[in-house]
Amino acid sequence: RGRNCHPYNVGSEQAISIAETARAVSQAEGRGSAVTIDEARDGRAETSRYVPSTRKARIELGLQERVDLPTALRRTLDWYLGSATQVESQ
Repeated sequence: RGRNCHPYNVGSEQAISIAETARAVSQAEGRGSAVTIDEARDGRAETSRYVPSTRKARIELGLQERVDLPTALRRTLDWYLGSATQVESQ
């Protein structure tokens, strides 16, 4: 129902860093994979964040956040692993 050539940000307006996202993916995966963050050359880790506004999608399309990040990651991993298993069995 969106307008042609008008982009919409989707997802969440909750601020989360790439490091936090990586840790959430690792936890959802369930294997306890370590997440290592390299520091910038000057010894400081990057702290900038980008949080897109979903206001336009909420107003024009009536979208709303209904699934939290851990649930979305688990569902995505379950779907991906199920799809990978189907491809392997072909």
